[in-house]
Amino acid sequence: MRDPKDWVVTENAHEAILDRVLFERVQAKLGPERWGKGRSAQRPCMLSGLTYCGDCNHRFNGYHKSGKAHGVLHEQDYYNCSGYVSKGRSVCQSFHVTREAVESFAIAEIVARLGNPSLSQELRQRLEDLVRVEFAERPKITEQEIARRSAAARRK
Repeated sequence: MRDPKDWVVTENAHEAILDRVLFERVQAKLGPERWGKGRSAQRPCMLSGLTYCGDCNHRFNGYHKSGKAHGVLHEQDYYNCSGYVSKGRSVCQSFHVTREAVESFAIAEIVARLGNPSLSQELRQRLEDLVRVEFAERPKITEQEIARRSAAARRK
């Protein structure tokens, strides 16, 4: 990450998604250490801690797995249910999804919504709603739902 002294900051460069009062309230709830937890500087998983397991509602965190099979090194980045990692099968049956699948789905959804100007107001409202319920209701997404939405986004 660049040194903050090298940043170029332009205040009010675009219309705000959230009003200043709501933004400040959310920032106060998140606290200074909220962003970046669970992310490795060497292998950042941009959605780590922001998505939830559809089975047990615990957060997904990014992981890197590597190993050798028949003399060949295999490496894979994926998101795994933190409920399974911390508490075992009594909580979850080890739900995990490849990093590629989760992040491709997220990017496809964002691009699809941003490409349609008539959805800008709807998008603004949905973002505000998501921020308001961040700590009460967690979005659930399953691997099948990711695959279904990814396929639908590719067909468009």
